Amino acid sequence: MSIAFGVAGCRSDEDAPFRVGLVVWPPYEMAFLAEDLGYYDGHAIELIDYRSPSDFMVVYQTGSLDAVGTTLDYALELQAADPRQEVVLMINHSTGGDAVVARAPADTMQDLVGRRIGYEASALGGYVLSRALEESGLTKDDVTLVSIDMQNHEAAFQDGRVDAVVTYEPTVTALLGDGHNVVFDSREIPFEILDVLLTPDHLSEDKQRQLQAFVDGWFKAYVYFLENPSDAASRVAERQGMTSDEFLASFDGVELIDHMTNLAWLSGNTPKLAARLEEHAQKMVELGFLNAVPDVSQMANPTYVEAVEE
Repeated sequence: MSIAFGVAGCRSDEDAPFRVGLVVWPPYEMAFLAEDLGYYDGHAIELIDYRSPSDFMVVYQTGSLDAVGTTLDYALELQAADPRQEVVLMINHSTGGDAVVARAPADTMQDLVGRRIGYEASALGGYVLSRALEESGLTKDDVTLVSIDMQNHEAAFQDGRVDAVVTYEPTVTALLGDGHNVVFDSREIPFEILDVLLTPDHLSEDKQRQLQAFVDGWFKAYVYFLENPSDAASRVAERQGMTSDEFLASFDGVELIDHMTNLAWLSGNTPKLAARLEEHAQKMVELGFLNAVPDVSQMANPTYVEAVEE
């Protein structure tokens, strides 16, 4: 398995590999599983690890990456900067992995009126907080907001700086282990916290063939993971710094998106994903992370998932 790490350099060679930037995140391991199982053999596909989406943004924008796995907020930022982006694969959606954890005995969002809620002042953190308040009939004026970097969520909660925190795994599980309560999580907003594969809409024919090979291998690896979870985990868990059991448990709050669901969301004259992108972009404008809603009407491209042979 050949894995690069860091910033990719430019290549002008016509035989250059199809370069995919991926952050260290368990669902993205389907790509590395496909590579390990030989599903990319004979295809020039290079998988490149990044520590965070911000690390690959400039690299992708300069054309040194052909595709990136990313959340909707970063996909929309890239579309706003260059409106030639396409979503060709829906990877996963959050099913409880993003949550608001409150100090016991609080057990509803309404119990947090007048209390301090910590959150990361990022597009994702702001989005989850905003949706939690909306779904509970509250506004930001009902609570006191405290900006806290993600790595400090647990400490801020434990030392009493905040009464609740908008956070993610593994912090959610750590706080619940101390007897506190989830008062909102992403199961209440299905298919809103999404990871997708983003590519430019002007790939060469060679790159398009390589992208098809990537998507084909992705779904073959997904099926292998479902049918052989223990073996699949043993092949990739170490890359995440986890045991096999920890790797499998990491999917408790996130769900990989299957082929049929990809077809349902990407296909048609008015794809469901286009509507979701529009809604997400409007929320980002409201929160101050975008200046205006970019044109997302052509971002959903079903070509590659439609060509996958089941």
